[in-house]
Amino acid sequence: MKSASLRLLFLLFVLSSVSSQENAEERESSGFGNQPIRIETNTSNATLIKKVLGSTRYKLTPGDTYELVIKLATTERVTLILPSDYTLELPYLGAYDARGQYFAEFRSRLIRDIKKRLPVAEYVDFVLTSPALFDVLVHGGVKTPGHVAVTPLNTVWEALAAAGGPKPGGSIRSIQLHRGQEVITCDISLYTQKADLSQNPLLQPGDRIFVPHAEIVVKATGALLYPDSYEMIGGETLEDLLWMAGGFRPDAVETGIEITRIENGIPRLLKATSGEARDLILRNGDTVHIPSVAEVQDTVLLEAAVYGQPAEPDKPRVILDKPVVMEVPYAPGLSVLSLLDAFGGPTPLAEAGKSVIYRGEDREEIRVDAGQLWKSRDPALDRDLEPGDHLFIPMKKLSVVVAGEVHDPGAYPYLTGGQVSDYIGLAGGAIPETAGLKRIFLVDEAGQRVPVTLTDPVPPASTLFVDKNPWKRSTYVLNETGIIIGFASSTIALIAALLELIKLIVLF
Repeated sequence: MKSASLRLLFLLFVLSSVSSQENAEERESSGFGNQPIRIETNTSNATLIKKVLGSTRYKLTPGDTYELVIKLATTERVTLILPSDYTLELPYLGAYDARGQYFAEFRSRLIRDIKKRLPVAEYVDFVLTSPALFDVLVHGGVKTPGHVAVTPLNTVWEALAAAGGPKPGGSIRSIQLHRGQEVITCDISLYTQKADLSQNPLLQPGDRIFVPHAEIVVKATGALLYPDSYEMIGGETLEDLLWMAGGFRPDAVETGIEITRIENGIPRLLKATSGEARDLILRNGDTVHIPSVAEVQDTVLLEAAVYGQPAEPDKPRVILDKPVVMEVPYAPGLSVLSLLDAFGGPTPLAEAGKSVIYRGEDREEIRVDAGQLWKSRDPALDRDLEPGDHLFIPMKKLSVVVAGEVHDPGAYPYLTGGQVSDYIGLAGGAIPETAGLKRIFLVDEAGQRVPVTLTDPVPPASTLFVDKNPWKRSTYVLNETGIIIGFASSTIALIAALLELIKLIVLF
């Protein structure tokens, strides 16, 4: 008998591996070429004006339309449009230079100056009625280069989104914003990851955005929270990459970091630890791999139609419709039976009698009857496993048989999550004239019928039967009965006629 500690080791490994797999499925790719892109879709004047009033960064822009409201004996409303020279001609005040002015500050100063000039004014306000709309050229490594229409409330990243986003390999860390004679370099990763608003500036008329090709791209794989490809800036280190990739997973081996680097066309393997990450500068084309605990110790590959967790008394278990595939840590004394114990044994869908152990580079085949071993627990049927072994317990080819009142009865491939209606559809649909869609059954091996509805799930290896509509069945029986009665009446009439004919012949 194998030790309880060995079974516990397997159980803990299974639980941690399943958890890691679920977390990995929930994560989405976050590489430099796949950053989430979002642009404001609600650009109505009312929405934009609200955003302006709530923004401390909005600068007065040529093309803005304003309304100056002054209430004296009557209310005066003056519409003003800011020209390209940024000079506003204001009643009672004359020319005002609005260049470089933020809307909130300019509005407060304007209202204050008018009230000084007109102390009898009951009410003064300066309102933005329509923000400017202008074109910005986006070119370089974007999917649809060209001019995009924006407002002063839109940013560099939103303009890129309107141009389809960066092409694969397009930089998001060295984006060039050309503004007059000035070139502003924007690192969008600092905006998305560190909320650095200065790296995603608001746009102004005349801006041009150029997306260059990413010069340094490094691939991060293995036991990281966000493995992906990342764009790096010259001089950045392994520590920077680890931060962008979310850091180590709990099962990471931090002392065994592997860096594959191409030098003169020849791959070279470098080793590092987390303590050396700060000083190790990365180069274009590097691949950084963080091994997990399972990678650095001997393992056995399990590919089997098993339950995936140990059996517990009086507790129902779910029959998986896919084989469990997992690297299991090897320990001396590991055998087929102890591995089956850790994973709950073969399921009814397993072809356990065809189990095999593949061993060594030449894939030597060692046959084992996992089903008989699991039932009998006979040590003579057990097999010891070795590091690198591959235990394969095949799964039956899953299908569902559809019979009864359907157009094309037969066996159809099992659909994960498939409902009764799906299989009836595969069988060409129910026959409208005869099918009773309220008389659908799952039939077990003993022929017992369990009623189901169109939305019920169908387990693998089932038989689905669509019965006749009872009314159609009754009509059929009545029709057949009518035919029989009619035939009998005709026969009796014929016999009577023959008897009359015989009487006539006798008389003559």
